[in-house]
Amino acid sequence: MSITIGKFYVWTKGVFVRQVMSINGNDIIYRDFSLEDGESFSVGSVCSLNYFKKNIVREATQEEIQKLDTEQASIKLTNITNNIFMLFDKQL
Repeated sequence: MSITIGKFYVWTKGVFVRQVMSINGNDIIYRDFSLEDGESFSVGSVCSLNYFKKNIVREATQEEIQKLDTEQASIKLTNITNNIFMLFDKQL
């Protein structure tokens, strides 16, 4: 199965969904969502492409994707990014 940036994949045992945010060489940056309630719980994790491919079950359906709170995940990512920049600015 080919992996595409922006697509959603159901992870092992169908407990959660991973959205591919970026592919950097052999690494995938992704964010996680609970398949049960759509809540995001990881906004910038990394694993190898091979590990990702070995553990995905299938591409998420449109119905599953619609349940995901992608807006909340984007807000979390923005907040984390802003906090990192504020920490960096304080060190200067």
